[in-house]
Amino acid sequence: MLKHYLKIALRLFVKDKVYSAINLAGLALALACSFLFVMWVQDESNYESTHIHRKDIYRVLTREHTGDERTVRNNTPAQLGQALKEEFPAVANATFLHVEPDPSVLVHNEQPYLARRGEAGSQFFEVFTFEFLQGSPQTAFEGSRPIVISEDFARKMFGAIDDNVIGQPIYERYRLWSNFRNDPPYVVTAVVRIPKNTHIRFDALIDAEKTSRQSGAVRSWSNMQGNYTTFIQIAPNAAFNNDVRSRMATFLTQRQPDDKRLLIFQPFTDIHLHAGVVDTNLSGEFGEPRYIYTFLIVAVFVLMIAIINYVNLSIARGANRSREAGLRKATGAYRRELIFQFLSESMLWSFVAMIIGFGIAKIVIPWFSGVMATELTIAYSLRNILTAIGLSLFVGLLAGSYSAFYLSSFRPALNIKGGTLTGSKSVLRKTLLTVQLAISIFILLCTGILYRQLHYIQNKDTGFDRDNVIGINTGLWYAIEEFKAEILKNANVEAVSIATQSPVGTNHDANSANGLKKQIIFLPAYRIFDCTFVSQYSYFFT
Repeated sequence: MLKHYLKIALRLFVKDKVYSAINLAGLALALACSFLFVMWVQDESNYESTHIHRKDIYRVLTREHTGDERTVRNNTPAQLGQALKEEFPAVANATFLHVEPDPSVLVHNEQPYLARRGEAGSQFFEVFTFEFLQGSPQTAFEGSRPIVISEDFARKMFGAIDDNVIGQPIYERYRLWSNFRNDPPYVVTAVVRIPKNTHIRFDALIDAEKTSRQSGAVRSWSNMQGNYTTFIQIAPNAAFNNDVRSRMATFLTQRQPDDKRLLIFQPFTDIHLHAGVVDTNLSGEFGEPRYIYTFLIVAVFVLMIAIINYVNLSIARGANRSREAGLRKATGAYRRELIFQFLSESMLWSFVAMIIGFGIAKIVIPWFSGVMATELTIAYSLRNILTAIGLSLFVGLLAGSYSAFYLSSFRPALNIKGGTLTGSKSVLRKTLLTVQLAISIFILLCTGILYRQLHYIQNKDTGFDRDNVIGINTGLWYAIEEFKAEILKNANVEAVSIATQSPVGTNHDANSANGLKKQIIFLPAYRIFDCTFVSQYSYFFT
């Protein structure tokens, strides 16, 4: 029976090629757009998915009351996590993380490399999960001066990742051009692969309890020393209810009566979409829930336009299909058989359109990834296959519902005449056309507004010449003239200047009046720069 229905569908496709091409093109484009949007939403919603214990991990924040204002920050004492673990049975493990805001200089074979260097507690790799290309979580922080490096940094420093990387010495310089080795070398104990969908990122990571630059801050309970982010891991099936949290919230005050800060526990998986605070120990761009809702709504709207277009074309061919349904009924076909036939036809078009749409999505995904500032790839994974099948089923069922349930409901005599219930077809078609037009106009208006906003931002006169200017974050505060002289040796460089920050940056702080609802406060911006800064950027003063 199904084979017979598929033959009929193919004959209809050949008989009316224009109608079929319009239907397939509309469905394929809509499914391609929706598939890309859904992929992006899945990517945003699955941050930190590589960490096995992600659902049990919480970031510890502090909330401080100053008059009527409540400020939430990420910096906590480095010893806080272990103290909570010892005091509360619900805490199975704990660690902390500090990442230097400016690049550090790591040296191998007298060759310096700029690196994003971090310090962590010894339980770091017990709490967080990384793929170890060399070494293991158990031996990562063994030895007196261990250092764990990322895959990208290892390739930059050593060229290739093999067994010879383990045990290699890496020195740290406080000055880029100094030949003075301040401390004994670190020893590489592991190489890890850092996934793209995590905010725990570093080039090099050391055991802060052994080799921290801020050894005093690591052992201090003062809120004025260090900038550590504490993470705790809750034991499986442990009661981490409001009663336990309220007792843990006042732990700092119990430890030090002068410290009035309260502790807040934010689920690790919530950080990407609900960051709440400016945390310099975490890297990457954070998401916004409203963007996810917006793209889901747009995906639904695009699918609705395609579905309505399919139904409208089905209505236009309703007389022929109605006669077909009438003849089949007159020869003994049941209504359920007609419903199955029409739905199988729409499902066939939907699956063919999905295959075409999948190909379109694969072609445009590099451009789409660039626009969305992320790295999306179409892999033939179970998740992507299920997503494609789900979208196809959704579109096929809705698109075929008119023919399946409406045309099959008439009496055979009325079907054979090619008729419908009085005025019903006209009203339905006008309603669908109105909805389709309204959605199309809404999407076009939003696109136009967004385009004008982007055009304004990109073409706004900022008061200085931005062309051919490259900014490099070096962290330099010494030997500036020597650095500039070295860069100017390149014939392609016309001028060099140095400043504490980019001219287009802002100073900001984050506080919260209600829980973790973020409110960014912009402070007066200031810059310290050298005498060539103004001439290089061609500022004009009015």
